[in-house]
Amino acid sequence: MTPAATHSSTAVLTRLIARLVTGTLALWFVAGLAVHQWRGPDDVLPSAPAALLCLFPATLTLWWAGRAGLRGDAQGLMVAFVGGMLLRLAVVLGGALACYYLVPAFHRPALWAWVVLFYLFTLGLETSLALRLLSRPDAPDGRSPS
Repeated sequence: MTPAATHSSTAVLTRLIARLVTGTLALWFVAGLAVHQWRGPDDVLPSAPAALLCLFPATLTLWWAGRAGLRGDAQGLMVAFVGGMLLRLAVVLGGALACYYLVPAFHRPALWAWVVLFYLFTLGLETSLALRLLSRPDAPDGRSPS
């Protein structure tokens, strides 16, 4: 790839990561307002750590898969896929368990509801953004969007 194409691909990857972060924050804001009205502030409190626990590995996995895909590295893309899945599970489950057992305010079912919501949302958004990035017409193997 030429330096200009590399810069363009990096800029696209950065924009997609910004969309992932923005989408997750938008969900957190809207769902947080709804839950605050419906259940009260105590059930909104666990939403912030749940969002961050799910956003961090999703962002890292999108970056990892995007870099491998833009280089045209099929093996690296597979490693990013499997590694990202393991990273996501370890960070989200480990972090949620730590929050649940170490922070008394999070020792409630609301934490797990938030974790499931953000896990599924970030997984779906990350997957759609990665597919959008890898189906670009200037992808290294010449694929074009259908």
